[in-house]
Amino acid sequence: MANIADVQITEEAFERPRNFDLAAHWEKSSRAYEAGVWRGQADIRLSPWMRCTIPVESEAHGVRELMRLCGDVEVLGPPSLREKFAATLGAMARRHRIRPERSA
Repeated sequence: MANIADVQITEEAFERPRNFDLAAHWEKSSRAYEAGVWRGQADIRLSPWMRCTIPVESEAHGVRELMRLCGDVEVLGPPSLREKFAATLGAMARRHRIRPERSA
């Protein structure tokens, strides 16, 4: 619904096909969507005892989404995702480093 900009009521009629199964159609469409969106996986640790694998759209998207978990996540793999995550954290740390004020 977020992408709908305008709606108009018309006189046009619609008849659902006789053998249409909405639940089956929704299931098939949902699986196709997820297969197309989730192109990779991230292996993460959320606590010393909880490790899981989650789907990600891409490595760049995975980094952005995992950054939302801040210090509560450790990216274990794949190695390229872990490297991008570490590089992003390093850049953020450098950007936010507190620099001592110079004496006058």
